[in-house]
Amino acid sequence: MFALQAVKQPWEKLAWSPEHEQKIYRDWGLFYMHKQQLNIAQYYCDKSLQIKEDDDKALYYRSICKRNVAQTEQALKDARVAGDINDLSAPIKIEVCNALYEMNQFEKCKVEAYDYSCKYKGKNVNAFKNRLHVIDQNFKDCLGDTLGPFLLKNERNFPKVLAQIAKDNFVDTRPLWKTLRDEGKCDVLSILELEEILLHPREVARRARAFKVFNQIYLNKSWQDVLFLKELREDQNLLMPQFRESTPYLRRLVHNTYDISKKYLKMLHARSPLYNENMRRCPNKAVWDKHHEAHLYRVQYETRRRMITAQKEILQLRESGKIRKLARYIEELMGDYVVLKTHRVMPWKYEFVCEVYNVLALAYADRYQIPARLNGQLKDHIFYLLELPVNKGKDQIQFVFGDKSTYQEPDAIDHTFIAYRNFLSRLEKRMRFAKYAIEKCYLLHEMANAHLRQRRFDMCCSMARKAIIEARASHSHLWSFLSTMLVCKSHATLHKTELVREALDEALQLTVMLKSPYLHAFIELCLAVNEEELSVKKRSQSIDLGSRRKSKASFNSQSSQFSYGSYEAYEGMPFGEHISGTTTMTTASDPTKIGTATGTGTASRTGTGTATGTATGTATGTATGTATGTTTGTATGTPQSSAKSVPSTLTGTSGTTVTTDTSAPSEKSSKKGKGKKGKEKGKKKSDPSTLTGTSETTATTDTSAPSEKSSKKGKGKKGKKKGKKKGKKKRK
Repeated sequence: MFALQAVKQPWEKLAWSPEHEQKIYRDWGLFYMHKQQLNIAQYYCDKSLQIKEDDDKALYYRSICKRNVAQTEQALKDARVAGDINDLSAPIKIEVCNALYEMNQFEKCKVEAYDYSCKYKGKNVNAFKNRLHVIDQNFKDCLGDTLGPFLLKNERNFPKVLAQIAKDNFVDTRPLWKTLRDEGKCDVLSILELEEILLHPREVARRARAFKVFNQIYLNKSWQDVLFLKELREDQNLLMPQFRESTPYLRRLVHNTYDISKKYLKMLHARSPLYNENMRRCPNKAVWDKHHEAHLYRVQYETRRRMITAQKEILQLRESGKIRKLARYIEELMGDYVVLKTHRVMPWKYEFVCEVYNVLALAYADRYQIPARLNGQLKDHIFYLLELPVNKGKDQIQFVFGDKSTYQEPDAIDHTFIAYRNFLSRLEKRMRFAKYAIEKCYLLHEMANAHLRQRRFDMCCSMARKAIIEARASHSHLWSFLSTMLVCKSHATLHKTELVREALDEALQLTVMLKSPYLHAFIELCLAVNEEELSVKKRSQSIDLGSRRKSKASFNSQSSQFSYGSYEAYEGMPFGEHISGTTTMTTASDPTKIGTATGTGTASRTGTGTATGTATGTATGTATGTATGTTTGTATGTPQSSAKSVPSTLTGTSGTTVTTDTSAPSEKSSKKGKGKKGKEKGKKKSDPSTLTGTSETTATTDTSAPSEKSSKKGKGKKGKKKGKKKGKKKRK
């Protein structure tokens, strides 16, 4: 059409008179109408009517073109205008009757045909009589003997159909906000949300089959073309969004063509309804009932064979260990096939559903097995047992400049997320029409599993808890166990060891109910691994807290060691030794002091601990304060303390011996040391005491409960006499 406007024909370039040009356009319209190029014919008829509006022939030709493309209302309008212009033309009156007939207005068409048959005579009357005969046959098909059984069969559906027709034909002239206010809805919304009509899968399948049968009856073998045309309306291979010019034209063409075919099908159905066609195909009702019963038995037998085949396939997939393939097969079987069957076709439907879902649950439970040995680090053991990915960050591809395989398009389609979203929508639709509790439990479990794969842990836990409720309603301990394990996996991925322990305790109780020693042993192993990880976590937290407290205490002692000391405390001590009320630091900076320092003291708490190290001297003793000493000998000491509490923590540090007692302050504190080169005795009144050497040692931290006394003794392997003499000289 647009091409004809842009390029003129050779005869259009000549200077014709308007009367000749109008007739030429009308003849071209008739020419293209005979060639069935109706759009071009309609275009030339319009050009002719632009020059002369009261041309009855041009209106008549355009009415035929519009009627052939199912534009019956406009065709009737043009035919009536042409009839008003030329009231004596019989073909124009026939065109009016044809337009009324194709609009399914048989009563009006019969009235018009009868009036015109009385008006005209001769051969022009035959066309009107033929039309009357066709209309009478249509009335017979619609209102004949086949109507009675149809009314008795569908009498209860008539009120719903009539109410729906009245609702569709009702035109509300009130403003939108008034309509919403009267209905009790929100009257602020300018764009209303369209409510999706949800139909049961069985109803959807029934409508699809009825559409197929309807087209087969009226179009015979051409019904496949209509079905193909219906699918083309949403086909992305034809309507590609990349082509912005051709895609809208193709979409409009496909939709218009489908609407035309659909309108013609309605015309055929109005002339001879479906119940009449069925009766025409098989007029004997007994034979019809016999064929219907035979078809029912055939469908029952096919369903039974399909059930047996499905059971064998499910058991075979479970034995081979193909869990993912088994889950996908069961989802397709139950969601696309079993849901469409009624108890009339599948009498043992509930038993079959329970068996299929229980086999799937057993296959899921088979994955929880004790491995031969645990590989990897301690923190990864629970991931290894529960088959969780250890580190998702390793799967991400790092960008490398110049390597095209590492490039990621910003607008790339995430097919994994699209599949996840489609799978969830499918399960949610099935959930709306699920009838059995075990089916609801399965659907919720699959939703939770899908959320877990997408690392949406809160949604996973929520769906798993709902699945546990449905499993209890169906008295299925196995599905409760599987849903609890999903909760455990979510918490384990987030390193929530306390919540993992609670979930494993629930799973352990369910294994007792299931009477499965394998699952019971597996859960006990998971509990042991989780407890070990929890203890390591608490130990690391306590060490971090102790190190922070120690650093704070050492800072306070250094800032206050010169404020609270007294001359008596320094008496008899070598240079560099300082004692305060809370901290005692002993530093042997004098190179002439070579020996071992010993001391004894009492405290308000006791503890047990062992520390061994290599130093230039040997020191053993019990103290509640802090002492620091530097020697040049080599010795091994074993500090001992007695307590009624948890044993102390041992850590090794290269080059230093630190013994920290966090017990309560006591009245007396003494330190004794014995060595082969020298011996020194000193008494100090302090709370904590730390012994530090400059060689390799072990740090002992005692966090035991408070007690009355704490003693520590140390002995050296070298002589004591030289140490005594040098000690006396130093004190003098």
